[in-house]
Amino acid sequence: MTDRETGKRRGTAMNNRIIWIVPVFFALFLFGGGFLVIALETLPLPYDKLSGSMYFIISYYVIPFLPLFLLALLILAGIKKNRFIFAKLLPSYKGNKFKKFLAGLAIGFLMNTVCVTAAVIHQDIRLSYDFSLTEIPFMVFAFICICLQSSTEEIWCRGFLQERINIHYSFPAAAIVSSLAFGLLHAFNPGITPLALVNLILTGISYSLAYRVTDSLWVPAGIHTAWNFTQNLVFGLPNSGLVSETSVFRLEAAAGTRNLVYDPLFGVEGAVPCMAVTVMLGVLCIYRAHVQDSTGEWLLSYEAQRRETI
Repeated sequence: MTDRETGKRRGTAMNNRIIWIVPVFFALFLFGGGFLVIALETLPLPYDKLSGSMYFIISYYVIPFLPLFLLALLILAGIKKNRFIFAKLLPSYKGNKFKKFLAGLAIGFLMNTVCVTAAVIHQDIRLSYDFSLTEIPFMVFAFICICLQSSTEEIWCRGFLQERINIHYSFPAAAIVSSLAFGLLHAFNPGITPLALVNLILTGISYSLAYRVTDSLWVPAGIHTAWNFTQNLVFGLPNSGLVSETSVFRLEAAAGTRNLVYDPLFGVEGAVPCMAVTVMLGVLCIYRAHVQDSTGEWLLSYEAQRRETI
């Protein structure tokens, strides 16, 4: 082997190390994406002609995430090492079925509804029906925008970061590191608490497990989308501290003090029921993997799996 080939192999091995991948992830997401977001915000968009609800959706779900979505596609499709990740996003990928996305939506809706119901029963919040059929077009638009936001976060955290780490490390290591990064990306959201941060990290782990056992990134994208949409646009509660003006139900009253069932600033994401349903999702994913007898592969990196097949 020539010195050039040896150096190339060492460079490739270094590119697969956590010490390199994680800083690159944050640099691309925060600085690369941030630069594009600032560039988009400078465009003369007609914000003054938008309703408060439409402004909320565009400013929180579109402007910050459309540039990140496009940047992710460019990085995954344009760099040879990442193209196997890009292939996993496409409808042609064997694991991606529309019914899996629908299943993810159903799971996310059920999880959030359980948490909100617990808060209602505990009398932390009181909701009233406040919806008109004329708002359906807005709801459809809001759903698409929230799907963009949620899918973008999944592509970056579960797609790019987790998959690149899994090249050289085991799946548990990749899932934990990517979930810690997922939590850190939300660490400065309005109303964040230590419990909410723990819930976000656990959510990342459960989404990683769902991705692994279904072999489809569409599943966690569906769960993530339904959770955010249900919480923000159906029940009108804070989504990572942000509240929509338009929702199917309207929050009439909320407990002024934080407790284990509901957080008045961060919503159900900062409470114990969220932790319970998130852990339950993770346990069910592990059980399914055990039934499929696929957990043994989790301890092997993609490189190790490839060596075993040679």
